[in-house]
Amino acid sequence: MPTLSNEAKARANFILERADRMFKVRDVYSQHWPTYEKVWKMMEKKRTGEDEWRADLPETWSFATIKTAQAAFVDSKVVPTIIRHEDDPKSKAEDLRDLYTDIAEKGNFDQELYYTRLDVFKLGNGFTKTIYRKDTREVYEIERFNPKDGTYVWKKKKINDFDDPHTRRVSPYLILVDDLARADWDTVRDLIELEVMGTDDAEAKYGHLVDFKSIPSTTSLLTKLTTPAANIAETDGTGLRNTEFEGLSKYHFFSPGFDWSNEVVEVLHYWNKIKDCYEILINGYPAEVRTKSNPSPIPYIHKQIPYTHYVYSPYSGDEFWASGIIEIGRMDARAIERNREMMDDRQKLSLFSPAFSNVNDEIDQRNLKLKPFSIIRTKGGVPAQFTIPGVTNGDFALLDRHEQSYKRATGIDERILGIQGDNPRLTATEVSFLREAALKRLREFAFLYKNALLHSEIKLKLSLFKQYYSSP
Repeated sequence: MPTLSNEAKARANFILERADRMFKVRDVYSQHWPTYEKVWKMMEKKRTGEDEWRADLPETWSFATIKTAQAAFVDSKVVPTIIRHEDDPKSKAEDLRDLYTDIAEKGNFDQELYYTRLDVFKLGNGFTKTIYRKDTREVYEIERFNPKDGTYVWKKKKINDFDDPHTRRVSPYLILVDDLARADWDTVRDLIELEVMGTDDAEAKYGHLVDFKSIPSTTSLLTKLTTPAANIAETDGTGLRNTEFEGLSKYHFFSPGFDWSNEVVEVLHYWNKIKDCYEILINGYPAEVRTKSNPSPIPYIHKQIPYTHYVYSPYSGDEFWASGIIEIGRMDARAIERNREMMDDRQKLSLFSPAFSNVNDEIDQRNLKLKPFSIIRTKGGVPAQFTIPGVTNGDFALLDRHEQSYKRATGIDERILGIQGDNPRLTATEVSFLREAALKRLREFAFLYKNALLHSEIKLKLSLFKQYYSSP
């Protein structure tokens, strides 16, 4: 283990303390994210015991609503309108726009935005990271081939899979933001991204910073982000110590791997706009931190934190985090779910009603359990089937009210796609009117979405063009 200076240790502890404060603020908003993920995935509750017979129907409205909202944006293309400065050549604006479009196609920007919007609709928040990306790897190129005997002569060579500015989606679970930040992105002073990688990938990418054989093996910070009760401890340069972290078994919404042990490396990226620094901790070890001898500045001429924050429905201008579709319609969606289950239970009891005795008989109340085909033991008399009415028109009317309330809360329904569902056939004018009304709520998100792209992502990428290309 290389000797670390006290200054480097202190800086690493400062960054971890910032992560702790950032997490405590985010946790107020993100503590329900796992619930929203379960709703999105339509996970079953699996009733047990005396309620095992009862209906267990998934809540499908949130899934359908998010898919409907995605459909309104899936065909959209981001093509910036660049206004030429009077002193610039006439072709510069068009060249920059064409370059942006070309790089977006090369980096599959449409797909990155699709998954970012999915985060926004589900959790209320989405993030993209815009940096210069250079992916280099070693391959064995065919130098000569003899078709007669099928022999090859290989030559080792380095190739670049990607070597351009790139915007990629970052999971909101792995982002921590300045605890004093407000809805305006310009108020964000510092930000932390936790990158989770396999050991071999991390060594290939960050091996020039640190000897991976000498750094600690830990996944403590990752567990911190998934276990609200845990506390971040100080580091002595060999990783986190004195921690009380639980296992990773509860972390179902970032990666399918549940038991990573030492196969995972945590790379903490710390960006500070005020101090102009970009620092890296690997498994809690200060691989590259700001010291007097090495300031470690942000490596881009724009000197901004290279992320873009997208929101669905802001709480206010004073809060950084926002709400998503699932949170907005959660209570109405639960009412729909419970009403459907109640109707299913009533219908089942109506078809397979339990047997009851006459009112004059003595009944042991401990055995009085309502379920299909149950038999209530009595003292004397002959048990008779108790008739339970099935689903009524009142049940359907109540269900319709809940569905209307959900659509009113979210402002989105299937008619945005021209689907009429159970409604009587509508005229083209009526369908157009309904779609126009349904799209109004999404216009608010479209405004926020466009504003984030214009004032952050596009500006970051154009700045990278200026830094890494000699001309458009």
